[in-house]
Amino acid sequence: MSDGGFAAIRAVDYTVIYVRDMGAMRAFYEDVLRFRLARALSDNWLEYHVGANTLVLACPRLTEGEAPVPAGMAALLVHTQAVFTV
Repeated sequence: MSDGGFAAIRAVDYTVIYVRDMGAMRAFYEDVLRFRLARALSDNWLEYHVGANTLVLACPRLTEGEAPVPAGMAALLVHTQAVFTV
């Protein structure tokens, strides 16, 4: 099996976690994990430095096919995206 272009990857540059409840996630990362906010590009895009990497919390708008989260339920993680440095 050929490794193709994957051999050129040197590091993970940043990771994006898409969230539905930014307030709850921000409280978790800042109050529980004690991550310090590095930059807020908007209320829907928060960046934290974790070692040499950047962790991003992003809150996209619901798409037409997504149902709202029922009251009393938690749905925090929708998708994760990793970006590599080559």
